[in-house]
Amino acid sequence: MRHALLFLFNLQAVESHAEHVPSIRSSQTRFPQFKSGDFNLKDSESSGIPQSFKNEQLQELLDDNPTQIQQQLVKALNVSQETISSRLRAM
Repeated sequence: MRHALLFLFNLQAVESHAEHVPSIRSSQTRFPQFKSGDFNLKDSESSGIPQSFKNEQLQELLDDNPTQIQQQLVKALNVSQETISSRLRAM
């Protein structure tokens, strides 16, 4: 994905077209990085926020009750809905 963002940046893709890339958040991070002249595509070190739960925990909750809505999963795992949503997409 980072290579695609760099490619779009080099093609004079403007930030207003960021919705056409896989992740708006990624483009919001990468475009300013590219504008500053930093074309490094490797991941930077994490901010240190640990992963608060494992995908196995989410899967167990879904196995127990596959009809749960995201809000129920949010409460059960004590994380944000964005976290649940992204994990579900990844799984």
